[in-house]
Amino acid sequence: TVLDKEDTNLSQYFDECFNFIDEAKREGGGVLVHCFVGKSRSVTIVVAYLMKKHGMSLSQAFEHVRSKRPLASPNPGFIQQLKEFEKSLQ
Repeated sequence: TVLDKEDTNLSQYFDECFNFIDEAKREGGGVLVHCFVGKSRSVTIVVAYLMKKHGMSLSQAFEHVRSKRPLASPNPGFIQQLKEFEKSLQ
């Protein structure tokens, strides 16, 4: 279980999640990324995926997700991890 807490290191799961999504897409499938409420953990994973795989900035990826899921609101700790991830991609 990955908790929706500011001190949870969600970024340690990014590569595993990206690989899972990519594998499903290669096989012609789709992926539903979800968590309990659908506003923090799942949003963080999808935003990170868009940043890495589609070359989006954090703000572009977040706005894209928010346009599809208006209640998207990663906790402050996850936002910080996304900022650090964005820097690592540059």
